[in-house]
Amino acid sequence: MDNNIITLVRHFNTSTSFERVLSINDYQIGQLMRSIEQLGVEAIKEAFDRAERSLFLSGKKVPTWRASFGWLIKHENLKNILNGKYDDYKSTRTMLPADVCDSSLSNADELVSAALARGFDDLYE
Repeated sequence: MDNNIITLVRHFNTSTSFERVLSINDYQIGQLMRSIEQLGVEAIKEAFDRAERSLFLSGKKVPTWRASFGWLIKHENLKNILNGKYDDYKSTRTMLPADVCDSSLSNADELVSAALARGFDDLYE
């Protein structure tokens, strides 16, 4: 077996969030070889690390599902992980005071104007 495949499986198996890989089939080897050619070993290792940090992919957000090795090594999934699709983000929303969200303000333009008048101009930078 190719040393790069062995390196990637060993790296994946250091994860505490995913089930260890005990065997790998020819189809999975082919998927990894394609991704190694297009992305490189280090990028795939980074994708595995990012997957472990992702609350969704690691099963910490939805306890009934977590990504499997087979799912993670699909080329499109690797690209999506590397592009940040499954990264966790903290909300940057700011709650407006109740009087700004007064129901007498009938549309979004009035809400924005009221927020800006009260000094919430950082919402739209």
